[in-house]
Amino acid sequence: MSTMGEIIKTLRKQAELTQEELAEKVGVTAQAISKWENNIGMPDISQVVPLVSVFGVSTDVLFGLNPNGIENAIENTKKITELPETTNDKSIELWEQLLKSYPRNNTIRFELAQVYSCRKKKEDYIAAIGLLEKILDECTDSELRWKSIDNLCFCYSRIGDIKNAIRVANLLPPIHISSIAQLADIDEYEKRNEVNQELLSYCIEEAAWCLVRQSYSTDENAVFAYRTAI
Repeated sequence: MSTMGEIIKTLRKQAELTQEELAEKVGVTAQAISKWENNIGMPDISQVVPLVSVFGVSTDVLFGLNPNGIENAIENTKKITELPETTNDKSIELWEQLLKSYPRNNTIRFELAQVYSCRKKKEDYIAAIGLLEKILDECTDSELRWKSIDNLCFCYSRIGDIKNAIRVANLLPPIHISSIAQLADIDEYEKRNEVNQELLSYCIEEAAWCLVRQSYSTDENAVFAYRTAI
């Protein structure tokens, strides 16, 4: 069983924080963090709440009672919400319950925002925007940030907030600096043809989604537009 020091070290690395950064967030010195991680000392009880808040976990994870609890909880919730009989209302209820247990977890925030945006109501888009903006404020994971920005732009555009839609869209990297685009441009790269096909496919699909995101009278018309474009 892992010690609390080992758990703090693991959670800190998962959050992509240095000892100095964690110390600043918790209100202690970097030396204190180092002592905890090396099992020389233990956090004071008053520092437990700040720690779990920074890491976005429950206290049982910090105390080693259920170290994989958050991952298992997310996977189990995903399985339930992906069932055909699970309504959006039920999915929101499940993700909100999980978020109460792990209030700073950005994966849960993203999943909840996804469901909100599926309901296609202004108040739900606004709820999704609140969650996605929090992810941008706190998350350092590049992939999750990019997915959040993409969804955030979509939600802002749906409520008619064009200024903010443009603001967040400009946070995404342009296609010409992506790794695929760079590999496709290297003359002697042995897989150049393969990545060129991948780049072309990506551009076509993005163009198709642009068409789908126009206003259509029915979902069937949107699907028809997408398939036609592809």
